[in-house]
Amino acid sequence: MRVKRTGARALAVALLAVGFLIPALPAPPVAASGGASAVISAAEAKLGDPWVFGAEGPNAFDCAGLVYYAFRVSGSLAAIGGTYRNASALYTYFRARGRASTAGGRPGDLVVFGGGEHIGIYLGSGRVISTLLSGVRITSIAAVYPRFTAFLHTGLSGYAIAATIRPRLTSSRASPPKASRPVATPKADVDLGTAVDPDILLSEANLNLRARPTMMSPILGLAHDGAALHVSRSADGPGGTWFLVRTPKGTTGWVSGRWTRDPTPAEPTVHRGVFLV
Repeated sequence: MRVKRTGARALAVALLAVGFLIPALPAPPVAASGGASAVISAAEAKLGDPWVFGAEGPNAFDCAGLVYYAFRVSGSLAAIGGTYRNASALYTYFRARGRASTAGGRPGDLVVFGGGEHIGIYLGSGRVISTLLSGVRITSIAAVYPRFTAFLHTGLSGYAIAATIRPRLTSSRASPPKASRPVATPKADVDLGTAVDPDILLSEANLNLRARPTMMSPILGLAHDGAALHVSRSADGPGGTWFLVRTPKGTTGWVSGRWTRDPTPAEPTVHRGVFLV
């Protein structure tokens, strides 16, 4: 008498089929080393540390130095390109990869201001941690000057769908020449800072006159060593106080107060006679 084994045979066939199917299933995603929470924790651990130009930690930072430090110690340096870049270079790096946009920021993304003059780490809910002149601080995005430019998407918290800011692509095809448009000449931003009583300061070196109180803003002219500068406004900026001045030739711009002095008799000084900030 033969016993039917169709049920057992069917079960064996089914198990064999499953054995072939299981390897075809996609593997679960591997979490990046560190992640957004680790980056943010590393940055928040440095709250209150002082601003020092060019510093990358562990006890003092500038804006790009804090970003580099937090991503490095959290094991997520690859998310920002694997090496140190200043704020402007980070903006260029992310734009070139289609990962810069004006919306869709996620915790662990970067926030760039002033087209690359300042940078911080996005915490979510409109807040950013960055190194200001007063040190490492948490502020709202709207409270930072220069103004918000874009989010740089690191991908540590995933990506939000948003229109990206991409670099202009060039074509190899010849195109008819376009009529040139006049380029606007940069001017000093005379609404920044606070008004001061009219005063005169002397330049202690050849100083660049800038459009805004930051070393990254456009140069408008030159204040020669020893020139009498008519001061009308002051503002906090990189390296300390900046002044809005007018030179004897009538050019207006911002200069670093570190290289000016009151026109009172003082010890003779050796003028450097070099371009500074």
